[in-house]
Amino acid sequence: MPGLHQSLVQPKKPLLVSFITASLLVFAMQSHQAQAEEAPSPNWQEDTLTGDWGGLRQAWYAKGVDIGVLHKSDVLSNVSGGLKRGTAWLGHTEIRATFDLDKLLGFSEATANFVYQSDLGSKFNTHYVGAFMGVDNIEVGTNTAQFYEAWLQKNFLDGHVSVLAGLYPVDTEFYVHETSGIFIQPPYGMAN
Repeated sequence: MPGLHQSLVQPKKPLLVSFITASLLVFAMQSHQAQAEEAPSPNWQEDTLTGDWGGLRQAWYAKGVDIGVLHKSDVLSNVSGGLKRGTAWLGHTEIRATFDLDKLLGFSEATANFVYQSDLGSKFNTHYVGAFMGVDNIEVGTNTAQFYEAWLQKNFLDGHVSVLAGLYPVDTEFYVHETSGIFIQPPYGMAN
């Protein structure tokens, strides 16, 4: 009887696999055919310092290209204590480009994102303060310019499942405290 039992059970596995595969294909085709509601365009005049650039930003955004530049400067002074008195400038610049690959190339539910950053300036903590934890979250040991993010993401099943590959700082997703936006000292984040 063991042979009879195996012959009755064995055909169920390929049948189950075929059913699951067919179900996923049908669901994927339906989700591909369903058109997602278009997100509203950003208000360039209110949300950015330089506006819409005479309609150029909106035209690029409609084609799937969103670019931006962010700069932060801190000027710090040590007026007493620490290693010595003095003032220093620190700067952080990011250039960001996000591409909607559906609009650009017809590759549905896919996005490419690139962030290039530069950290420059004096070593305020090293030269003037000497604190163990540091005093500013944009101070770096060595002036650098590098890619901070460079990734591709593909969504499936109406965004319920996604695959992301590339250079991606996981602390931007899972380790962000609201208080880290208030203070400038560096103990916030996984990299510290």
